[in-house]
Amino acid sequence: MKRKTTLALALGTVFLATGALGGEARRGFYTGIELGLASATDLNSAVSGVNHPTRCDQLLRSTPPVASDNVLPLTDAACQVGGAQPLSLNAFDPGTGFVGAVSLGYSLDRLRVEFEYLNRSHGDDSRLLQAAPGNAPLGSKADEWSELDPPSERIAEFRAHQFFLNAYYDFVNQSRWTPYLGAGVGWAHTRLRYENRFVRKTIAQGYLLDENDQPLTGDAVRPPAAAGTISFLNTGLSETLFGFQLLGGLDYALTEQVSVGVKGRWARFQDLDDDDVWDLIRSHRPVQADGVTPFRSTQAFSDIEYWAVTFGLKYHF
Repeated sequence: MKRKTTLALALGTVFLATGALGGEARRGFYTGIELGLASATDLNSAVSGVNHPTRCDQLLRSTPPVASDNVLPLTDAACQVGGAQPLSLNAFDPGTGFVGAVSLGYSLDRLRVEFEYLNRSHGDDSRLLQAAPGNAPLGSKADEWSELDPPSERIAEFRAHQFFLNAYYDFVNQSRWTPYLGAGVGWAHTRLRYENRFVRKTIAQGYLLDENDQPLTGDAVRPPAAAGTISFLNTGLSETLFGFQLLGGLDYALTEQVSVGVKGRWARFQDLDDDDVWDLIRSHRPVQADGVTPFRSTQAFSDIEYWAVTFGLKYHF
């Protein structure tokens, strides 16, 4: 909100300084090119799926099974977790990246209509996993994770190819300066890579011991075969998202045909989500506790928006 207010005040100052003096407006086609920086706001994530306690994993049994495997039968109440539930909630900062755009438009007095292609890219970000509140199976594993490699999530290769139809109103005046405001709607083919990893303690790190280095007892006893294992997901999300944007800027006419300028924009898009089978679950094939059903999760990213400032060149035919 602070950045929106700053942009509005800056544009208002420009309009007052130049004045809408009723100068001659232009008509005809133009083309443009822009380069600049885009700052993405925090990208919120939510991961959900079916999750059972470690002791329910039937693939952690030895062959033939023995009591020391410490694996519960699937009929145990602890193994009767039903449908998908929230696993983690997090927020990522894609940071500031580069943006480039080309456009083709038509001016009609003070109004302009424009088709625009824009490409932007952002950086990587890693965060410690934040378990979703109320997820009992995941909460029960809090003491299992390696302290050297705690549960984490990561995004990378955040890219978007944006195709928008924009409309502008030019505040034409008797100077070489032309401030303007605009808005647009369109779609952005958006993609990113997402990684989620859980690494358990090894036997040497105390996987089978409590906080006092004493052997675990009762319901806290863990399957030795789970020690040192990893659960891992590395996947790519790709989807075409609808969005809209607000624009404002200032052009300076070098000649009757050529102008340079600066433009600010804010854009927001639909959520990005995907459903994937994990790469590994406890270092074995990605299946649920029954050893058969694929272990899947849904990744959803929301609040996809960004601010950008670009410098551009226009050529009027």
